Amino acid sequence: MNIVQTPIETTNASKVPDIQAMGQRAALGAERVIASSKVATNDLANSVQDGLDVLQDKLPSALSRAAARADRLARDGLERAREQGQAVRERALDMGDQTVRYVRDEPVKSLAIAAAVGALLGLIIGARSRGSDH
Repeated sequence: MNIVQTPIETTNASKVPDIQAMGQRAALGAERVIASSKVATNDLANSVQDGLDVLQDKLPSALSRAAARADRLARDGLERAREQGQAVRERALDMGDQTVRYVRDEPVKSLAIAAAVGALLGLIIGARSRGSDH
């Protein structure tokens, strides 16, 4: 049998090598992209690992410094509270001494002031108790 090729078949047959070449170029390009992606992924993994190594090296000392600072601040705060407490005690003792001196130096005035304060408190308490009876 004699096969006669039509012009369409001849054209398609000549395009087969072009299509194969394009396929090979596409496959080669895909392989390059895959290889490039592998390199980029490895570089990124190495970079992340380097960062983790640096963090692992620096984190303990940073935490240690932060703990030491917190300890210093706590001790300073306690010391200030002790100092303030002592100052308040000293002031209260001084005021008590002043009161005792005043009563000793001015007994009549002190008695009059005490009586007035007592009377005032009696009035306030009496008014409250009458107000709650209603």
